[in-house]
Amino acid sequence: MPTARAPVPRRNAAPWVLPAALAWLLTPAIAHAAVAEGAKEFTPGCVPSSLPVQPVGPSASREVVDGGGGRLRLTLWRQPCSGGDGQALLTFTPLGGQPRVGTVQVLQAGRIARFPDLVASAQPLVFLFGPIDAPTSALLNVPLDPPFDDDCAFELRYTAPGTGVALPLALPAEPGAACALAFGADGATLSQRLGGTWFDPAREGEGVMADFFVVGDRRVVFLAWYTYENGQQRYLVGAATYAEGERSARLPLEETGGGQFGAAFREEQVTRRAWGEARLSFPDCDSLVLAWRRADGLAGELRLRRFGTADGLACP
Repeated sequence: MPTARAPVPRRNAAPWVLPAALAWLLTPAIAHAAVAEGAKEFTPGCVPSSLPVQPVGPSASREVVDGGGGRLRLTLWRQPCSGGDGQALLTFTPLGGQPRVGTVQVLQAGRIARFPDLVASAQPLVFLFGPIDAPTSALLNVPLDPPFDDDCAFELRYTAPGTGVALPLALPAEPGAACALAFGADGATLSQRLGGTWFDPAREGEGVMADFFVVGDRRVVFLAWYTYENGQQRYLVGAATYAEGERSARLPLEETGGGQFGAAFREEQVTRRAWGEARLSFPDCDSLVLAWRRADGLAGELRLRRFGTADGLACP
């Protein structure tokens, strides 16, 4: 890889992925030479200055169609390097019409980079300002703290222009990579990778649904606990905000009731009663510890297993 010449300008929530490339048009240097030296996602000497467009190694691919009918194949892949290292690339292959570049998000270990820069080589830079007419690869310049590591598992979500739909692509960790981003001694970093249905095989008929999502600028965890009390079904729900990087969440729980089924449902009939609280933590991708305390002081703990993973989301 060429020696870095200047830091890549960071981007605010602009509608295009690559405004930083405007500066690169003023120099014959390849664009990825502009990345600050030492950034982990750029592996020196792994790929040539003219970025490869033929995927090798681990990959995830899907066809996307933008609002103008332009079609392309989007491929997220990792070219193996020496010493168990790898270099992640994103390749655009036009399939029909006049496809244009959309926006991306990158998620790793519960952290979200909403508008990372795509860093392409100089030859295909015209595609920034017009349709993609030839296969084009780019590197991911991802603003995350701690730094993004493309050798560890991560997910990319791509939104084609004019669609508003974020489509996921995920790469597993490079074999042998030392990835300590997702888990620590106190468990997994909270993220949607941990969302889903959880249960105890010894307690069939009872379970938990956990979900993690973003509302505005807040991260929110939601819990629904399907259980029983005094021979009757109980439906306990709760939600709380959490900060990026947190590994547990404490939620107040409410018990709901009073509603009717189907067309007879009336919102005003639903009752909500404070029940207590729960604390969620995840020792690993397939384990959930739900510690609970009822309002009367009764307390306990459930150790649950994941029923299945979310489609398209890798953990860690």
